[in-house]
Amino acid sequence: MIFGYGRASTKGQVLTENGQLESVKQYIKNQLPGQQLDEWFYDAATSGGTELFEREAGRRLYYTLQKGDCLIFQRLDRLFRNGLDGVKSLEILKAKGVTTAIATMPGLDPSSPFGVAMAFSQLGMGQMERMLIGERTSIAMNQLKSSGKAVNRHAPIGWAKRGKDFVPDMVEREQVEELVKLMDQGHSLRRVEYLVCKMRRTRGCRWSKDSIRLAVIARQQGYP
Repeated sequence: MIFGYGRASTKGQVLTENGQLESVKQYIKNQLPGQQLDEWFYDAATSGGTELFEREAGRRLYYTLQKGDCLIFQRLDRLFRNGLDGVKSLEILKAKGVTTAIATMPGLDPSSPFGVAMAFSQLGMGQMERMLIGERTSIAMNQLKSSGKAVNRHAPIGWAKRGKDFVPDMVEREQVEELVKLMDQGHSLRRVEYLVCKMRRTRGCRWSKDSIRLAVIARQQGYP
């Protein structure tokens, strides 16, 4: 079977999903004539910093893929966060007997030695660009802080935004206490995520493994 995967950093990037999906379909049409896409997996509002198989759609993809299947994605940065993540994930897919293909780089086998080298090169450049952007952003935020202006668009964990101010979000803090209790009982982050899967945060989303980890840290630091 042939599967496709895509990702966007924010929920509003509808055109991004359509573009990735069409790119994958075009690849199949040109490179795999007579075949079709069996299922499309897509992670919206998901940071590239989250490893492929830790994402919601990424997890479902992992358990769906079987030996002999083919996974197609548009670009490397939609699938992996950096070179190390890419190599690790490709090894996992290879061990499952899954072949991979990049829609924008037809003919390249990402799991081959040359493909691995290309992955490291491209993902490394992307990582460098993100680091440079982060440095520039940090400088700008420090300048805003020094002038007494707010620097966050969204409320930190444990806080709610009221106009231009942040006020303590006691409902979310109570939820964090439940998370901490589960962690203290020896549960892993993944297990805690499963146990609280029906618990909705006041901001409308559910607790993920990453947000649980950040929530525990925020509580330890007194909700900075």
